[in-house]
Amino acid sequence: MVVKYSGLMITNGKGLLGGNVLSGNQAGRMASIYRRPITRYKPSQLIRRNAFQGIVAGWMTLSDAQRSGWNTAAATGDWDWTNSIGINFNPSGFQLYVKLNSILVNADTSLATAPTKPTLSPPFLSSSTPVFNTSFVLGFSPASIGASELVYIYATDNLSPGVFSPRHSKYIFVRSITSVQFGATIDIFSAWSGIFGKMVVGCSIFVSAILVDAVSGDTANIGIRRTLVT
Repeated sequence: MVVKYSGLMITNGKGLLGGNVLSGNQAGRMASIYRRPITRYKPSQLIRRNAFQGIVAGWMTLSDAQRSGWNTAAATGDWDWTNSIGINFNPSGFQLYVKLNSILVNADTSLATAPTKPTLSPPFLSSSTPVFNTSFVLGFSPASIGASELVYIYATDNLSPGVFSPRHSKYIFVRSITSVQFGATIDIFSAWSGIFGKMVVGCSIFVSAILVDAVSGDTANIGIRRTLVT
């Protein structure tokens, strides 16, 4: 639950408050009555839920000294986060542990028991060129990443050419790229078409690239590109 005040009035918020759900969209902010979901978890939700339970179990096995290390690291300001209503804050040690280890779980590496803040020198996603049902080439500069680093690629489906800022939920994980696979150009057509199907000429496709350190779980956004299918 996050709430933003102006004087004594609530001007923004998100989450559960007194039995009401605060939310919003492009039409404005709203409050609705909370109703317990009755739908079953999807397989992907179960995977994330089980992964989260494993991470929490890992936190419970840490010593007091190790937890203190996470709390100290979180308070340094090296990990400056922004919440759902745009306010910057420092996470707690537990929040930092869960966030970094969630990334490591996705990278199929072991959980980190101590926080580290590596100096990432990320490449830049310099180009994105989808050619109708033939190729989808991404360009990177420089053409190398560290041995322990991965690049996660997220992309959208065919969108209207009038869309310039799609919602975060529109981005779907497409594939990961290891340091061995990484290069100046990477063709993601097979991975993209395996998820979304055929391209539509004239539509927009957005691509987001995230650099991940597979030892610490730290990340860096290395670019978002919007291009039209030709």
